[in-house]
Amino acid sequence: MRVIVVGLGVQGKKRLAVAGNEAVATVDPVNPDAKYKSVEDVPLGSYDAALLCIPDEPKIKVISYLLSNRKHVLVEKPLFADEPSRLLKLKQLAEANRTVCYTAYNHRFEPRFVRMWEFYLAASEMSFREQNMMVMQIQLTKRQGVVPITRNYIASEERRLAAAENKRRPPLRLAGE
Repeated sequence: MRVIVVGLGVQGKKRLAVAGNEAVATVDPVNPDAKYKSVEDVPLGSYDAALLCIPDEPKIKVISYLLSNRKHVLVEKPLFADEPSRLLKLKQLAEANRTVCYTAYNHRFEPRFVRMWEFYLAASEMSFREQNMMVMQIQLTKRQGVVPITRNYIASEERRLAAAENKRRPPLRLAGE
């Protein structure tokens, strides 16, 4: 599949390396190494999908352009919209044009995350087998004083958020709607 990488920051460079020979163009308005300054400048017939590693503000517009032109999209998280209807419109565009729009979680394959996940799975198996396990959470920091000494702040923040939520209950929606 021929892909373009849009955004040549840290994550865009990682995506470019993984795409290898399938990457046919790069787009970045400020990076001089990019072949194009705007996604609209890339000839539509030259690629099948776009890997978006761009700031939040232009994401909806760029994704709409790509889906409208029948291009598959992988967009780095987060994918925010000021109105849920804008995300629903992206879903409808993807369905109407038979394309895929996927939001990536870019850390799930990184070695440290994989090791942590494997440790979690091993600990879960041990707790099921032995039914004798204690779980502790540790917060590490390079500077003392950055993280509170106790975790009391979590309960008070939960109460604050629950009170705010009771004032304005959001409607229940399915994931992706």
